[in-house]
Amino acid sequence: MKKEILVTGYVNPDLDGLACIMAYANFLNKTGKLAIPSVSGKHHEEADHIINEYGLEIDIKEHNPEEFE
Repeated sequence: MKKEILVTGYVNPDLDGLACIMAYANFLNKTGKLAIPSVSGKHHEEADHIINEYGLEIDIKEHNPEEFE
């Protein structure tokens, strides 16, 4: 089992859900815990619009939760 923490939200998150996943994973990483953001399903088109509009580099994908703490 990996020592990283898997940070997820609900299936097919909207922009708010995706932002929360990213923010909480970032917070955990800054406090010394290894956290990986993960999306179940596919995030909504509104999130794609913001990602493209602001040129954000977000590499977020679905992970197997059994591999994490």
